[in-house]
Order: sequence, then structure tokens, then C-alpha cells
Amino acid sequence: MSTVDFTDWLTPSLKLPLGGVTYEVAPPDVERAKLILAFVVTAEHRLGLAKGKAPAEVVEVVEKYGDKPLADITLGPKVHAQLRDAGLDPESIRRMAYYGMWYWGRGKERADAIALAMWSQDQSDDQGEGDASGE
Repeated sequence: MSTVDFTDWLTPSLKLPLGGVTYEVAPPDVERAKLILAFVVTAEHRLGLAKGKAPAEVVEVVEKYGDKPLADITLGPKVHAQLRDAGLDPESIRRMAYYGMWYWGRGKERADAIALAMWSQDQSDDQGEGDASGE
């Protein structure tokens, strides 16, 4: 019986290089993935990328976990703590978390497009998710 090495077929980590350090975010588990998708669907409706209102069951999930730091959900508590410990400002952490949300929810291409649209110029009033502290 032969064995198959699935290493090349696993979902790769999200690598976020910043200031000579690369923060590596493991793919979300099933529960975190559900939360991320709920946040993405809600954001799509808020940004006008989807028509109508977000489904009620999706809104309920977001409301239930909305007080949890977005970075904990999209980047994981470990990477979130690393970013805080490195002294990153809350806005940068929030942007990385928002990027992670789009990356895991809709893929790199969408995450890059959203980031370019929102942050290509300094915009302190962007429509990112997460609380005002960036966490």
C-alpha cells in the first residue's frame, strides 16, 4: 500500500511580512472559518459589494462575537499577541486583521483589492471591521 504526502495540498499559512519580521497566520479551524465568513458577508453588505441586507442568521453570529477582537478571529490569538508585543499601533493591527478576514474569507486577490481600495491613501475613516481600538 502506498502513502500520499498531502503537504503540497494543504492550505498554506498567511504570511504577513512587516519590518523585517514575518508573522505567520495558520489557516483557521472550522469554527474560526465560520466566524470569518460571517464577518465577510456582513462587510460585503455594508460596503455595497452584495445587494440587500445580510441574512439574519449571519448578523446574529456577528453580533454574538462582535465584541471579540477581530485580530483574534482572523489572525488568531497568538499572532494578535505577537503584534501587540511588537508594539504595533492599533490601526495597523486592525488593518492586518481586516486583511486576514478577506484573505481567509474570499482569497488573496479579494484581500489585496480591498486593501488597495481602502488603504492606498491614508484614510483614518475607512470602513474596516473591528472596534475602535483596532483590536
